[in-house]
Amino acid sequence: MKLTDKEFEVMNLFWLENKPLSAKEIMDILPPDYKYNTVRAVLKSLLDAGFISVDSYFKSGNTYGRRYKSAISMERYLADEIAQSTQTHQNKSQKMMGIFAALVGDGKMNKQALIEMQKLIEDNIGSEQE
Repeated sequence: MKLTDKEFEVMNLFWLENKPLSAKEIMDILPPDYKYNTVRAVLKSLLDAGFISVDSYFKSGNTYGRRYKSAISMERYLADEIAQSTQTHQNKSQKMMGIFAALVGDGKMNKQALIEMQKLIEDNIGSEQE
């Protein structure tokens, strides 16, 4: 499922903060033009889609609230988006190679990251041959 802009912005908070957040905590971080009802609707949508889960319940004054946590990492979401975007292409492997080449070919990745990627590729090649 592709996230809307608002859903992605809220998910990005979960990924950056790396801790459970309540609707109020999210409101405190988001730009002031976000309304409480909008945040609640986005949280419901993310919860229904399985992107977040309820981490805990808490009491605040006379009401109870929930803290939510991410159920999917940013890396997994982006990888799924890339994989889904290549589903309609006849030559999926070639499309994935183009994406990979764009990621590593711009010179912005450091040598250690490239070595780690190489190891991941070699490990996957080894597991496919078994």
